[in-house]
Amino acid sequence: MRVAIVVGCNSYDSALLDQLDAAELDAKSMFNILTDNEQGGYSAEYSQLLLSPTLEEIKDAFRLKLIGHESVETFTFYFAGHGSVRSGGFYMLPRDTRDSSLALSAFSLSDLFRIIADVRPNQSNIVIDACEAGGLVADLTSILKPELLGDADTLSITLLATAAKDEGAGEESEGGIGTQAIVKCIKGEDFVQAHSPMLDLMEVGRHVAKRLKGTGQTPVVWGLNLSATSEFTTNRHFSEETSSSVRIFVKEWEAKSAKSLQAHAKSLWDLHTAIGSNWNASHAIVTLKKAFSALRDDPKILAGFARRVRISLMVKAEESQDLSRPFEVSSALAVALLQHSGNETIDQLASEIIDEVNILVAEMCDQFILDLESDDYALLEQGAGVGTLHTLPIRVTKMLAWSAIPVLCTAPGGQQYEASKNRFQKVVDLLLEMYTYSITPVSNLQTAGWSVSLAALRDLGLQDQEELLIGHLYNKLVRTQGRLLRENVEGDAILNYILAVDSNDYREAVYSIDRPSETLAVVLRCAHLAGLGELLDDDLWRLDGSGFTAYVPENYSNFDEPVVYGGHNYVWEVGNQVCRTRELEKDWPVIPNPKSAIERKLCLLSSLLYADRVPWFCFA
Repeated sequence: MRVAIVVGCNSYDSALLDQLDAAELDAKSMFNILTDNEQGGYSAEYSQLLLSPTLEEIKDAFRLKLIGHESVETFTFYFAGHGSVRSGGFYMLPRDTRDSSLALSAFSLSDLFRIIADVRPNQSNIVIDACEAGGLVADLTSILKPELLGDADTLSITLLATAAKDEGAGEESEGGIGTQAIVKCIKGEDFVQAHSPMLDLMEVGRHVAKRLKGTGQTPVVWGLNLSATSEFTTNRHFSEETSSSVRIFVKEWEAKSAKSLQAHAKSLWDLHTAIGSNWNASHAIVTLKKAFSALRDDPKILAGFARRVRISLMVKAEESQDLSRPFEVSSALAVALLQHSGNETIDQLASEIIDEVNILVAEMCDQFILDLESDDYALLEQGAGVGTLHTLPIRVTKMLAWSAIPVLCTAPGGQQYEASKNRFQKVVDLLLEMYTYSITPVSNLQTAGWSVSLAALRDLGLQDQEELLIGHLYNKLVRTQGRLLRENVEGDAILNYILAVDSNDYREAVYSIDRPSETLAVVLRCAHLAGLGELLDDDLWRLDGSGFTAYVPENYSNFDEPVVYGGHNYVWEVGNQVCRTRELEKDWPVIPNPKSAIERKLCLLSSLLYADRVPWFCFA
């Protein structure tokens, strides 16, 4: 049985609360579409529409419609009206709310969670179109507590709030902006997806978030127990006739994965929060890998779970002002699937995500080109001071490397490949022209970025740009005798290094320098392949005594781990094993190739996200 309780509140008894115009209109619209057999499929008999109700009338509706009846397969609660965040919790305000005592007179999200925990529908959807509705995330801690969840299977709840914590919910003559966007998805006026007979509220939420971008409303969408699919409404764009196994699969999915994923609910929510304020790609990969590993025995269930996680995390990522956040989050999701690659279902999902990464990177590059053509200083940070000498080269490397990804992750030929090629060349040319002195190695954390950039230049036959980039890198390495900063240094250590480079006196920076250098290995290897070895040999003596290294894994099955074990670390020294660049060739190790195109692409993404490993297979 599918049950919906729909609340719209225009009228308020308290003079402190403004009367609304569209909440009841929204509720009627939502109720009608949910109880339409062809669109929502909810029981008209057991569902209820409440217009400007009191708190007691809302509670009565739950008692009458949910308690004591046959098991509820899907439950949807919708609220339009005033909302408020108070004392760390979110409250929906019925007609008789007293502003001075929301805890006693308003309907809290925590109360709703407790009711759902008692009734235990197979799947619950919560949609709130109210001011400050994003404050519902403050109540997530209550739903994650074991005393509320109990020992039974994890509750499966999907939440969509149309306005963030500090935002209002806009109204128009036709109704609330957020609700209108949701209704368009249900009616099929807006396309969401065509691969499933049912629309998932997570998918609807991501579409609504994109639609409302720039309106002053930032929807929040999240799922608890992401293993369970949200059968929110029927999908008007699904045309496949044979879908009888879908519901059986959903039940199997929920039964297999609910308990195993309960332990990851908190860590996934922490990851969701970190996307907006404390993003760390390597931590994200580790978190996702742990959650995915719980489902490794059933690739189809794993793929479904990963898709739902992806929707939720990408909604959050697309809110960020950082244009790199969406493709980094999407890349982390893809890399977390590396250990499961080789399965057709997983490879198909990974391919979908990589395609999304390519699109997101292209959007970032297009914006970057526009910014740089209108402002020569677009890459500079205001107020960064002398620290720019360290951070700007790293940003330039990142820009070069990520703009190369669509080239290396798209099959040659076709319009998409040509567009990626032209876009990458434009980015490279602009940076070489306008940021010449910032194309310089300052840290070995740039090494993966240099390798990816040079690989793309070589693949595309952009010889002039390849020679310029190698020349810039080599000149800086000669000047510093291969001395680059190690990872995780900051503050005074960075300043000491900058001063040391300027004065050529490294005594104060000796403990911050990372040697041997993998950057030097990349430059020498690429120079040899580009036929530039003899040019570099003229100054190679200036690097006498400088060590350089190449870490080569036996295979790439753990290239997504924080530490890549099981490989071999090759070390050379200028003036000892290598006096001419061609001498490196005879000692160059055999580099294993990734076992598939998908593995190759995932390893490229991993190298940029971790930034401490080089995809040497690009130069095998």
